Amino acid sequence: MLMVAFGGRHPAGANFVTGDLIAGGSGAAAGGDGVGAIETDATNCMNLPAEAMEMEAPIRLRQVALRAGSGGAGQFRGGPGTIRDYEVLVDNVTFTHRGERHYSAARGMFGGGDGARAESVIIRADGSEEIIPSKIVTRLMRGDRVIVKTAGGAGYGDPAARDPAHAAADEADGEV
Repeated sequence: MLMVAFGGRHPAGANFVTGDLIAGGSGAAAGGDGVGAIETDATNCMNLPAEAMEMEAPIRLRQVALRAGSGGAGQFRGGPGTIRDYEVLVDNVTFTHRGERHYSAARGMFGGGDGARAESVIIRADGSEEIIPSKIVTRLMRGDRVIVKTAGGAGYGDPAARDPAHAAADEADGEV
């Protein structure tokens, strides 16, 4: 799981604070694929819809998508993580990022592939990039973007044993 929070002032002067819980992919198991972008660490949580965030704060969500290829290969594949791309529309926004799996991947079992590690980056309005190591509190300015890619789940079993129909469905769904 990964959490981001943004706080600052609207152009009209009112304060705003908004946060987002961002889920990764779950691992596969004997007999079943992992699930994409599902909360496995905390219960009764959901991500904030893009429209709700944009109505409450001067932030634009440029992309919300599954992270293709992030789930580990296997007879049963790991679930993909997600990608969220935030653009800040005002100056002086305090940004907090608390993430996991930036340094280690979920490990596959019985020949299954590892899931992808999480990756987060700030792309400044001038085009420079700052890798977010895992946890950070910093200041964002108008035009800065934050791109968060959550970790994928690990695969289970030999990828060569994957049912060809399931492999074709994965490709058609954009999960690999």
